[in-house]
Amino acid sequence: MFGILQLKHHKAMWYNGYKFCIKNLYEKRKNFDHEITAVLQVTNVSSRSDRNLEVFENRYYGYLDDILECDFKSFKLVPFNIKWYRLRMNERDL
Repeated sequence: MFGILQLKHHKAMWYNGYKFCIKNLYEKRKNFDHEITAVLQVTNVSSRSDRNLEVFENRYYGYLDDILECDFKSFKLVPFNIKWYRLRMNERDL
């Protein structure tokens, strides 16, 4: 028999010594950093025989929109819902 999945929304959560808070919790404060950044390397390949590979760094920033705790009884999963935005640092950025 399968157990019932329980879902909880959190406004903040501690993980590995870091506190993660949703944007709405600190929206009215002026001095709070609630943004998340990520840098991904992308290899531009036009065909299988292309020998001139170009590697680009794509930069993204976002904010934590929701923290959802999924309790499956035997384990828990906590996905973060993040609203991502792409930074275009120069004209070479795709």
